[in-house]
Amino acid sequence: MFQAKASNERFDVVKSLKACKSKPRASIYAFVLERKRYFDRLESLNMVFDAELSININLSEVVTPVKPYDISLPIHKTSGRVNKPPRFYYGFHIEVENISDSTLSELDEPANYKEAMASPEAAK
Repeated sequence: MFQAKASNERFDVVKSLKACKSKPRASIYAFVLERKRYFDRLESLNMVFDAELSININLSEVVTPVKPYDISLPIHKTSGRVNKPPRFYYGFHIEVENISDSTLSELDEPANYKEAMASPEAAK
């Protein structure tokens, strides 16, 4: 009789464990703790799980909401003339105070126009 009652209780706990789903924007910590309680209850009913298996079962049910990444550009009506494209679509931002003659010498570039024209490579 005790075995039949334990079997029914195990069935109910497994059914509840299977029905336990994480809700979007809910605490993952609370969800994992709730599922751990089900595993602890099953262990008390002599249904033993490997620790790695129970962790994998818990983590497989965790849903992480991800927003889709939208890279579309706005569509505008075109007129007869072509407008200059916005500056932020291409190019690099270079801060003037970070550029000096030493920066150019680190790149093995001549510091100014006269040095560039005087170099042997300019004669080629």
